[in-house]
Amino acid sequence: MRAFITAHRPLMMKRAHAYLRAHAEKIMAEDVEREMELMLAQLETPGVAPPEIPSVNGYLRVLVREAVGRARRRRKLIEQIGAGDDLDAVSDDLARLDKEPAPVPEPLFAQAKEAQARLELVKLRLSPADSLLFALLFEDDIPAEVINEALLLDLSEIADARARIVRAAVEAGLNPDLDPLEATI
Repeated sequence: MRAFITAHRPLMMKRAHAYLRAHAEKIMAEDVEREMELMLAQLETPGVAPPEIPSVNGYLRVLVREAVGRARRRRKLIEQIGAGDDLDAVSDDLARLDKEPAPVPEPLFAQAKEAQARLELVKLRLSPADSLLFALLFEDDIPAEVINEALLLDLSEIADARARIVRAAVEAGLNPDLDPLEATI
């Protein structure tokens, strides 16, 4: 599981930043990412193979919600120590928090596997720049205006990329009735 955590640390940080930005949480992304690491480490039991994670990105989207809650509770418990609360009681609460099980990855059903494969087909048909915009617009649901500010792209460039993405999606068999002007995949 250590290798998995190391290999996917940037994606975990991306998921943490995206979730915190979308939900206006006042928690540090590093704290959320650390909670994700702790929960992933819990999936590893000595002598037992860790569960297969068929869709890493999808699983991390589920895991980040749990990690935010844990990070929030951990911060409150640490603040209680600073406020002079009973150290033994707070230590017990921290130990219980650490023992909470991580969500177990669910196997992909045939329909989900097919959908994931089609998304990958769309990405293969796109340039790297359009692939990034695909991820931001459709996978992360970030509004074009936010992307405009973050990447310093004109809204017309984003609209053009969106149209190319929709064409690639249609070619890959996704939503053939999709209007490129109202692009949501």
